[in-house]
Amino acid sequence: MKSIVALCFLLAVDATLAPVSAAAFDSPANLLKDVDTADGVSEWEADAIAKAYFARHIGCGSYGGVSDSPEGWVVAGRFGYAGSEITGFLIGKADGRVHSTIGPSYATPREMLQPATDFPESQDGLPRAQETNGAAASSGGGA
Repeated sequence: MKSIVALCFLLAVDATLAPVSAAAFDSPANLLKDVDTADGVSEWEADAIAKAYFARHIGCGSYGGVSDSPEGWVVAGRFGYAGSEITGFLIGKADGRVHSTIGPSYATPREMLQPATDFPESQDGLPRAQETNGAAASSGGGA
């Protein structure tokens, strides 16, 4: 009897320690590869867009899914160490426009695959330091 209990315990522990699916750590590009916003955005596509956003921008937090509303697909999740609830994060049903209250917003989901060089603020919310290298200062023309 003890061996059966021990076996059941080991099976239960093994199930809880199972590796997390690779999809949970997928790249934004891979998550967005099958998203086509030309015909509107389905719940599956909104889920993929939201997962790509979290993979790209949210270092500390958790994604909770999308739900339908008249305004668009509402993204649920938590942000930061305290796990503050995310509110007002929407994905447009017609075009996939991303309106985020916790980071950059995008006119199309594919824009989030571009390098993050044009954000006016750094990750900590402070203004970025001006470029001081010669390349940035000499890009105004000439030659």
